[in-house]
Amino acid sequence: MATCCRTWILGVVVLMLSVSPGFAQQKVSLTAAHQNQAASVIGVAFDRVAELANKSGIVEVKVFAGGTLGQEREMIEQTMAGALDMCMASPGNLGVFEPSVGLLALPFIYRDVDHVRIVTDGPVFGKINDRLIKNIGVRSLSSGFPGFRYTYTKSKALLSIEDFKGMKIRVPPSEVHVETFKALGANPTPIAFGEIYTSLQTGVIEGMENINEYIYEPKLHEQLKFASRTGHMFEPWQFLISEKTWQKLSEKQRQVLKDAAVQAWKEQREKQAARNLEFENILKNAGMKFNDINREPLRQATEPVRQKLAAKVPGGVELVTEIMTAK
Repeated sequence: MATCCRTWILGVVVLMLSVSPGFAQQKVSLTAAHQNQAASVIGVAFDRVAELANKSGIVEVKVFAGGTLGQEREMIEQTMAGALDMCMASPGNLGVFEPSVGLLALPFIYRDVDHVRIVTDGPVFGKINDRLIKNIGVRSLSSGFPGFRYTYTKSKALLSIEDFKGMKIRVPPSEVHVETFKALGANPTPIAFGEIYTSLQTGVIEGMENINEYIYEPKLHEQLKFASRTGHMFEPWQFLISEKTWQKLSEKQRQVLKDAAVQAWKEQREKQAARNLEFENILKNAGMKFNDINREPLRQATEPVRQKLAAKVPGGVELVTEIMTAK
């Protein structure tokens, strides 16, 4: 009789272990993709997410680099639809689908990098993330930092706002970039990135804006001789997961992914900051002259731009105020 009871109890326990997620956690396999090279800072961060998550035994992440699953906007759409589990998105591309994200890239809204961290890791971005989840079906697990954008010129240094007057500055074909440099008194000129070198040679443009890395690698420093640390924009990337995927995960699996994303992108921020400084030194050694500039007159001149673009987003003016005053 005792043996029979023990056998029955053992059978019940085995059955519970086989059906209860509390006792046995089935591994889930997820796909993440980005358009950068695997060896880039972004590529390394994606691989780091996979490395950390895969150690858990309950989450497996496979990374596809180099745009093999599409360009950034295509991957955002795939993630929204649940066809892709995770991707990376810039404010410009993600803002096409959820305009509140675009507010993160407005001109002169951040004091410094620590201010960016307070915004992206705190309750202000939490409100934007709620909109991402509700309106387009994705959520951000963490933010990546590219660095502040500078302005580079060919024939003269930009030492004050007066020096911008009439300067033909290449900008990306986006409203925020065009309106920002127009407000500074420049003549913003949207042209394709691949046409910049020739346009500098021929005088179609007299300068451009970007980060140091993207000046040196395409050899644009051969034409550009001055760099002004305008810090006019900072565009935090978002590491996104499809809400459809998120809802299929257990609490443990969610925590594994969240912890992996936060750690990986914390490391990315540190590496990118060091990389930005490294490329500044490389450019200096190549002959480029860097200068600081009083950013307050630039901030004041672009106030109408912030107001205009914020007003296009429901609750945008209030959100921008929260971003700028976050401490």
